[in-house]
Amino acid sequence: MATDGSDMVLYWASGSPSAWLALALHEKKLDKFKSNLLIMSKGEQNSAEVLAINPRGQVPTFRHGDNVVNESMAIGLYLESVFKNQGTKLLPDHPGHLALVLQRFMEVKNLDLKMRAHLVPIMMKGGIENVDKDVEAVNRKAVVNEFVIWEGHLQAGYAAVECFSLADVALFPSVASAVRAGLPGNRFPNIHSYVNRLYDRESIKKTFPPHWANSPGLNIYNDV
Repeated sequence: MATDGSDMVLYWASGSPSAWLALALHEKKLDKFKSNLLIMSKGEQNSAEVLAINPRGQVPTFRHGDNVVNESMAIGLYLESVFKNQGTKLLPDHPGHLALVLQRFMEVKNLDLKMRAHLVPIMMKGGIENVDKDVEAVNRKAVVNEFVIWEGHLQAGYAAVECFSLADVALFPSVASAVRAGLPGNRFPNIHSYVNRLYDRESIKKTFPPHWANSPGLNIYNDV
């Protein structure tokens, strides 16, 4: 088993929160993994190569030697379990700290699902003005309530404990996407501070979505 990631393959899509498991690979010093960026608009996630190991055609899709792990949270837990003595320690030993990291790690799914429920109809229909106003209002309220919860969680500076953990691996892509979509810093200063500070982290620099550099974010949350 290679300790540099050279026997690993990650299939991912630019800007997909769950596909940012590349971040965990870099934190664990598995930098030599093969990175396959899929163009979703071209249907590359449904190629024979991907479907052979992930019949759902979803990202992320991950292979380590003969081991295949496709669910994003499972990939994070797998990497930390197999390479726990290498790179950044993403799960603490202290039972209380471990409980909090795992809780927040799983809790991120609430934010991801509510952001997706709100954003996907807007993107699919070409703008917020084309979405049913009542449906949009319900979805917006749900996701804003999640932002409020995470604003409270981030008072300590990180997603769970006083250092970068697996919870941050899961959280950062989603809140970074929200900030890019106009989430106001005056209402959510802890989220903004968190995102701006972690942008300096080497693993995050290496996994910055390529399309973000060449396209502006949508001002969807600027008035929440």
